[in-house]
Amino acid sequence: MSHKLTIEQVAEAFELLESGVYKENLCEIFSVSRNTLDRYLRGAKRYGFSFWTNEPSEEPRLDPRALLEENQMLRTKLSYLENMLRDLTKYAGEM
Repeated sequence: MSHKLTIEQVAEAFELLESGVYKENLCEIFSVSRNTLDRYLRGAKRYGFSFWTNEPSEEPRLDPRALLEENQMLRTKLSYLENMLRDLTKYAGEM
């Protein structure tokens, strides 16, 4: 299933809404309709990360900040793993 908004975009949308940005402006920023934006905001609140899977399941309601923090944590882990792989590849080439 293809999604019009990514987890990162929805987390950013929650952050912008909290800072006072109007939904109409968010629609322009992310190039989606108001209905699409509302559907993603509701889906993220209701289903959390599973909203982006093939079988969303209700989870405890997520605080939008938790969504953003989880996303940042995953980015940090990914960066660490990429660096480790680069170092291992370099080390293997030196053998």
